[in-house]
Formats: sequence, C-alpha cells, structure tokens
Amino acid sequence: MAGRTDPEETRQEILSATLKLLSENNYSGISMGTIAKVCKITKPAIYYHFKNKQDLFEQLTLYIMEKVNGIVAEHTELSARVRLTGICDSLFKAAVQSPYVVSAYLTMITDPGFKYLHEVEEFIAQFDQLNVAIIQIIKRGISSGEVNPDIDPEVTARIYQSTILGFLENSIFQQKSSLPTPSLLVNLLFSGIEHR
Repeated sequence: MAGRTDPEETRQEILSATLKLLSENNYSGISMGTIAKVCKITKPAIYYHFKNKQDLFEQLTLYIMEKVNGIVAEHTELSARVRLTGICDSLFKAAVQSPYVVSAYLTMITDPGFKYLHEVEEFIAQFDQLNVAIIQIIKRGISSGEVNPDIDPEVTARIYQSTILGFLENSIFQQKSSLPTPSLLVNLLFSGIEHR
C-alpha cells in the first residue's frame, strides 16, 4: 500500500485488510499495529482515517451491512418467491466470491467484542433496514395472495434469514463448499407459508 496518495483508496484498503483479519481472528485478537503491518503503513496513517479501533470496526460493520442491504434492494421482482430466491442466490454467490466477508459478518454478530454495536444508531438502522425489507417482501406476498395470510411475516423473515445464515456458517466453518440451490431453500420455506 506504500506510495498511495488517494485517501479514499487508502481507507478502503484499510477496511479490506481489517475485514480479512476479522475472518481469521476475533475483535480482541486484532490490533491497530497488526492492521498497519498488513497494510504496510504506519499506525498514525490508520488514525488519520479512523478515530480509534472502535470507529474502524464500526465503519467496517456498516460497510458490510450496506453491501447486504444493497443485495436485497437489487431484487425488485413482483413475486415474493422469485424475489426471495434471487436474494438468496445473490448472497450465496457473494459468499463464494468473498468468503472472508461472510466469516467477518458472522464474527461481528457473535463476538462479545462487538456488543457496543447494539448502541450504534447507524448500525441498528442498517440492521433494521434488512429485516424490514424481508418482512415487506413477505407482506406483499400475503397481499397478492401468494403467501398464506395466517403466517407471521416477522417470524417468517427471521426463519428465512437464519436459514441462509446457517448454511453460510456451515459452508465456512465446516469448510463445506456445497450450498443448497436457492430455489430449493425458498421452495421449502414456501411449502409452509404458501397460500393454497
């Protein structure tokens, strides 16, 4: 990274290096010195872009959440089944292309070092945005008659997200590269919620 003059490029490289380190370590196992060493810059150069370690990890978390929310927003199909299948497919593809992103995300939501995120308004807003988007897809499915009106959209959204996360976690931590086809996963969900 030495010789970089574009501050935004340097910032992105710091985030990328931290993301990769987080896929291999927990929060307390990563120091600013380690990040500087990986980036081949000085610690003060990191502090130019981020106030402290907590700020760096907050920005990293928001970066990941924005990516996930962007994937969800890309899918605008009318059918709830098609939309949920497309979102699952995009998330699985993103996980295969950048497995360290998923690993880092899983660390962030399970590592006690990230407890403070539950007090960061922007993180809460990003996390809520994801939940609301999935709930809205299911509610639209109910409105269109595609989904059983007796189901709870919030519970169904949690089941959907948890199932995807579970398969991603299994593929990363148990090093099983085989993910189910998104249509199989969504078809199984719909066999319980479809309006017949």
